[in-house]
Amino acid sequence: MSKNSEEQIPVDKKLDAIKEIIFGDNIKAYESEFKQLKDHINKLQESNQKMWEEANQKHETDLQNLKNDVGASIKDLMNAIDKLTESTTAKADLSALLIELAEKLK
Repeated sequence: MSKNSEEQIPVDKKLDAIKEIIFGDNIKAYESEFKQLKDHINKLQESNQKMWEEANQKHETDLQNLKNDVGASIKDLMNAIDKLTESTTAKADLSALLIELAEKLK
């Protein structure tokens, strides 16, 4: 082979030829194993992404339910306070009327 014909062969082809000479069939096995590993890693990433999205959605749903429950509890508590206040006011009014009645009866 002349120097001119060697220069015309791309570097990639030369490297591929050297790898083939040194590693032979082993390189094909390694490439196959690396491809399987890449595919497995991609599947795991997709699975993890899906689980993350499902967990995030469940978290959002649980958070909304908690907000609704707390809101309902606060509303119930405010209603109970209002009733207690009304009851206390009614007792105070009744007490004042009973005192006034007692004074009139004297």
